[in-house]
Amino acid sequence: MNPQFKSLLNYDRTKSKNVIKLTTIFSRIMNVGEVKRQSIVSFLLQIVYTVIGFLSTIYFAHVVGASVLGAYFLFLAYYGIIDMVIGGLSEAAVKRISEGEERNQYFSTSLSCNHC
Repeated sequence: MNPQFKSLLNYDRTKSKNVIKLTTIFSRIMNVGEVKRQSIVSFLLQIVYTVIGFLSTIYFAHVVGASVLGAYFLFLAYYGIIDMVIGGLSEAAVKRISEGEERNQYFSTSLSCNHC
């Protein structure tokens, strides 16, 4: 065999090993089950959103000032408490409706709580 051809074959093998390594890594990632892959993506996105939220809080603290940011966080706290109360009433209504006693009364209560 021609020596130049041999060196070309060796070069291609070396190059293909590097390509195989990259494809092996990619195939290992893609070989994970669908549920695991979605969990990994969800976890990584949660980290990204947390970092973006942290950096945006710092940015808005400098731009709008402490008093406006404090009022916004106070509003979020009140909104969270009200949402927990209304959400708890709705969940209790769903439980009572599923038990089968006085379904119509609990259903109308649940509708009125959801529209608050």
